[in-house]
Amino acid sequence: MPSASPSIAESLRRLHSGADPDVSGAGELQALRHYPRRLMLACGVVLSLLSLSVLITLIVVQVNGYEARRIADFRRAHTALQIQLARQDASYGRMADMVEYAWDRNIQLGEASAESLRRAYLEGGQRLVVVADDSSRPQMALGLETTQWQPQDLQRYLQLTTAVSLIQRLSRSADEAGPTSASYFFDPSGQYLSLDKGLTERSLISALAASSRREVFEHLRAPAQLLSPVSSHDQVPLLESVERSDTPRRTFGRHPISGEPSLVSVFQASAGARPIATFVAYEPMARLQALLRRNSQGHLTLLDRDGLRVLASNPDDAQAPRSRADVDWVLLGDATRARFHNGRFTLALAVAGTPWTLVETYSWADILRGIAPMLLSGVGCLLAALALLWCLLLWLHRRMYTPAFRQVKAIYARDRRLRLLLEHVPVGVALLEAGTGHVQDWNGTLQRMDRAAGARLMPQLREAMMQADLRHGAVEVEGDLALASDSRQRLFHRTHIHSGGEAWPGGVLLMVEDISRNMREIEAERARTAAADACSRAKSNFVAAMSHEIRTPLHGIIGHLELLARTPLQAEPAERVLRLRQSADSLMDIITDVLDLSRIESGQWTLTPERFAPSALLERVAVLYAPMAQAKGLQLDCVVDADVPAAVVAPMAAIERILRNLTSNALKFTASGRVQLRVSYLREEEGGVLRVETTDSGIGLSQEECERLFQPFVQAGPSIVSRFGGSGLGLALCQQLCERMGGRIWVESTPGVGSRFVVDVPLLTSIAIPVPLPLSGRRINLLAAPGPWRGELERRLRGWGAQVQLVQGQAPESSPGAAWVLFEASADDVCWVRRNAQPWVQTCREGPLRPQAQDGGHVVSCYASEALCQAVVLALAPAMPNAPATVAIG
Repeated sequence: MPSASPSIAESLRRLHSGADPDVSGAGELQALRHYPRRLMLACGVVLSLLSLSVLITLIVVQVNGYEARRIADFRRAHTALQIQLARQDASYGRMADMVEYAWDRNIQLGEASAESLRRAYLEGGQRLVVVADDSSRPQMALGLETTQWQPQDLQRYLQLTTAVSLIQRLSRSADEAGPTSASYFFDPSGQYLSLDKGLTERSLISALAASSRREVFEHLRAPAQLLSPVSSHDQVPLLESVERSDTPRRTFGRHPISGEPSLVSVFQASAGARPIATFVAYEPMARLQALLRRNSQGHLTLLDRDGLRVLASNPDDAQAPRSRADVDWVLLGDATRARFHNGRFTLALAVAGTPWTLVETYSWADILRGIAPMLLSGVGCLLAALALLWCLLLWLHRRMYTPAFRQVKAIYARDRRLRLLLEHVPVGVALLEAGTGHVQDWNGTLQRMDRAAGARLMPQLREAMMQADLRHGAVEVEGDLALASDSRQRLFHRTHIHSGGEAWPGGVLLMVEDISRNMREIEAERARTAAADACSRAKSNFVAAMSHEIRTPLHGIIGHLELLARTPLQAEPAERVLRLRQSADSLMDIITDVLDLSRIESGQWTLTPERFAPSALLERVAVLYAPMAQAKGLQLDCVVDADVPAAVVAPMAAIERILRNLTSNALKFTASGRVQLRVSYLREEEGGVLRVETTDSGIGLSQEECERLFQPFVQAGPSIVSRFGGSGLGLALCQQLCERMGGRIWVESTPGVGSRFVVDVPLLTSIAIPVPLPLSGRRINLLAAPGPWRGELERRLRGWGAQVQLVQGQAPESSPGAAWVLFEASADDVCWVRRNAQPWVQTCREGPLRPQAQDGGHVVSCYASEALCQAVVLALAPAMPNAPATVAIG
């Protein structure tokens, strides 16, 4: 391949060696040696100073941003706290208004009168539990020396307690974060106490370790700010402040029962200027702490006028010992900027309506922790930028001083490696000019391929390149040529034609792959496949012919055995004839399966779609195998879902063949219990699917047995042949038929429990045809044991237009004047129906296929639906004297 690399290398070598005697050239080289170093140092210093200034600016911005975030969080927490207290004030105000309204109008609630409440209260030892209605919260009324009160005063307070029971329910908030209701209230004298919120005298005595009710009253008066009565006759209001206040008085204490730290709110209700009750409510401090924590991430503290901490949002701060704080900065009243005080930044705002101030403090350490991620990332980015800067400068420095001959040496080494690679790869490579088709270069592999083809390969490739359109990407072409050494052998090649693109404008790259060996293997594989197909067809034809020839004499054997069985024979010869017939029938089934399987494999089996009724198909199979089920003592059930169309179009013969095979297997492998046949209809986007199922309570199958069950000549287990017989072709034939119809078959089984075989067949169409209604408007009492047949018989009767009444017993649930259909009914029920001289039809598994009259009724098989309809029509014939012939025959 021609290249200009040697001239470039020679030029660079002369430049680096300094062989040029020109002094000016030497001076330029000396200047170029020092100038990059000075430029590198100057740029590094300037950029480093700029990076440091950016870092300082970033720190200042982050500190200001941290302060703004803390102020915003603090104001949000302060606003949330004031809103919570305002909600409490509004709730307590509403409750006081409702209490005053109930007091002024002396409202009487509940079913008991005021006098009966007073008597019950006194009889209970000045203790009574009252409630306004069933949905209200009970209140406990307690008293000290209230026996001396005027009856009307005591009655009014008992009525007020009843009203508070209703008021507590009406004012209760569904929101857990809402204000809590009052826990108890005193009358102005402090001798009458009404308890709420689950407070009882017993629980209070236990929690407060009190020995009497009087001590309980003393403990509860303290939060209410009531003085003790001077005497038992003292009923003068003893509030510390009798003036009405718009806002509750708040203190901090502990709940009398749980001992939980709480915000104690005291408010009163008055009748004019006279107080009538003092209420006490406990708000858990944890709720306020959670409120502050939700709205701020800082350390929030609530201080009183003396600077003592009453509440802290941080659990660690709350557990710390209380100490008096400086109060000179507490009264700031504004938190627009943080104030630096005693080594910390402080924010403070007074809580409106309270003597408290919300305070938040943070230090330089908190600021550093807050901006640490951004600060560390900024420092890291700065250091990385500086390192990258100096590394870049060093790289440029070294790049300028790299000898030119090293670059040329690298170019020559790369060219030699590429040449070595192209010579030893198994793909031919060539470079051509797009306009003329001249070969610029090609490797040894392609040269050997061209020599093998008698120098005809490259002209063929050049012609393909000239005709190829490379505007939309690479083009792939294939071709073949006869070998020069042997004209019977050919050289097959696959060529990829690529445009040179920007790397080589006007050039084309050819990559030629020799695929002669692959083509020879493909041809050999095709020959082997054709031979195997021919052998398979010959085998199938032979098996089909032999099966057909064997069936002809076998029909004669079965016929003569049947005639022999009809002649009078002794027990032993008759038993032998029966066994011969069974063996002949089994042999006929095996030959039929082999013949059908061969026909399917050879493609001679044709599926003929025809119109049929799925329910009739199910009944035909059930009637065919009912004697076998009765001989083994099995229950054979039929179930047709309600959504199954009356008529469908599908290959009926194949479906019936599959259903017969599955039913025969189910009865063969089931020793006791039942076998159920079911047909259902599935709606899908492409069309309807008919599903046929057989369920048995037989031996069951394991997962490994289910996987190999549908293979030809394979049984579920080694003992199946000796125990049950069979050839293992039935299920394989079923699978082949399902695949030919575009359906599928699968099995769900549990060892020792039973198996369920499911077949899905796509329908060509479903036909909605008018169904005759021979029993239209007639009433039928269906007396059947619970089970599949009960629903199936009800579906049939309703499909014929009858009004069906399901009867569990005898007369109480039956429709009078209606016909009876009996299935597996008890002997007493059958006798009761027959004695009442009502028309009846008894259907059973062993019944006849045509209705037979018996004792005033009819007996018919449950597997023959048309015969059942005819029997019901005959039973109702006296009630339908003018029925048309079409109705009479169903």
